[in-house]
Amino acid sequence: LKQKEEGVKERLTYLKCIEKGMPRHGYDVEKNGEKIGRISSGGLSPCLNAGIAMAYVKTEYRKVGDILNIVIRNKRLKAEIVKPPFVGKEC
Repeated sequence: LKQKEEGVKERLTYLKCIEKGMPRHGYDVEKNGEKIGRISSGGLSPCLNAGIAMAYVKTEYRKVGDILNIVIRNKRLKAEIVKPPFVGKEC
């Protein structure tokens, strides 16, 4: 009931890394230095030859095509919000 009244604050979002790196569970997701979410699962896609992840991200930051940062050991890795599924024509 509380969620229905207040609305959903975070939603599952799909990310594909633009830069080389491997996102993992628990890593923070940022936009303009603000923490906006966290990785729920991630790894390397051999098909896409890129890191991919699912993350819970604040609903106002979930626009497909937007670039976010995944914080990996104090480094920021650029990732693009994509539509599911990760497996596409290129596989």
